[in-house]
Amino acid sequence: MTSPPHVSLSSRTARVNDSSTWNAIPGLLKPRSKLHVGAFNVRTLCQIGQQASLARTLESRVIDVCRVSETRIQDPSSVIHLTSPCQNKEPTRFTLRVSGSRDSASRGLAGVGIALSPRAELALLEWIPVDSRLCAVRLNGTVRIRKDRDTRRCLFVVSAYSPTDCSADDVKDEFYRKLSDLLRKARRSDVVIMAGDFNAQVGKLSEMERHLGGSYGVVAQRTDNGDRLLQLCSDNGLFFANTNFKYKEKHLLTWRPLIRPNAGPN
Repeated sequence: MTSPPHVSLSSRTARVNDSSTWNAIPGLLKPRSKLHVGAFNVRTLCQIGQQASLARTLESRVIDVCRVSETRIQDPSSVIHLTSPCQNKEPTRFTLRVSGSRDSASRGLAGVGIALSPRAELALLEWIPVDSRLCAVRLNGTVRIRKDRDTRRCLFVVSAYSPTDCSADDVKDEFYRKLSDLLRKARRSDVVIMAGDFNAQVGKLSEMERHLGGSYGVVAQRTDNGDRLLQLCSDNGLFFANTNFKYKEKHLLTWRPLIRPNAGPN
């Protein structure tokens, strides 16, 4: 009997290539099984109280995979165990991996990560830290392609934190180049979820862009970051999932770009 491979939690990248050990790792993505994925800008996780607050939110919303930004924690070898303070039952212990860079660490900026529930942690195949704005995980799973047949489909989750729209073009170019490179690490059979704080506004999609999203976009000015994000999604076959659902008006926007007085739409 082959036991699941032991993956050091401090390793920079964990990969599982052998099919026998791969089969021994429990799958997270399963037919007829709900999977909750979240995305938060946490502002900072440097304090224990802030970590406990995140754990409480993840537990209350039953989130399995959550990407976070602005952790202000930059050590990619760091693995943080988040435990929700709970008096009446056994608390759920989430595992948070963070990605960063020395430059950002010196300024106390950015920092991204991905938090996994216990069952998601068991399904972890690969952890890919890039820098203080990008990281990803690959999780084992299966999907049903026919009534009587399931096939392996891993879940490839990207955590992204884009430079603001007013950042220099070369900074934004570098971010989207790295993001494109990271997306290319996903296998053709992977189910890709790209979540993050993109500091972008795409507005309503035109008829030519309708294949990129749903019909519930916001009537708003499109920003430069919005154009870049649309192009990235077009190049990689991604879909704006949040535009496929109707939300209350107060839940549509968390940010609006600054617009010059008397400026018309782009």
